[in-house]
Amino acid sequence: MLIFSILFLNCNSDKENNQKASLISVQEYKNVFKPLDGNWKGRFYVYADKRGQTKGAAQPNQKKLPLKEELAIEVEQTYISVSPYLQKDKYH
Repeated sequence: MLIFSILFLNCNSDKENNQKASLISVQEYKNVFKPLDGNWKGRFYVYADKRGQTKGAAQPNQKKLPLKEELAIEVEQTYISVSPYLQKDKYH
């Protein structure tokens, strides 16, 4: 019985410490989206890498990548922070 009690107390202590650590890390991101609230407007470009799928770094250190423009569209989006941790666009 004593061993069970010690294990139970230790688990509760770990759970409390994890909850505190989680809360601290969440607080670091509070209002992170707020500066991005507002209307964003511009041209959105979609490119395809002519090499296809490759292994290695997603952002290689090359000055000129072999990219082909696939699509360009005009975009207008309004973003709103609905809470300190969540931002949505005007339509969702």
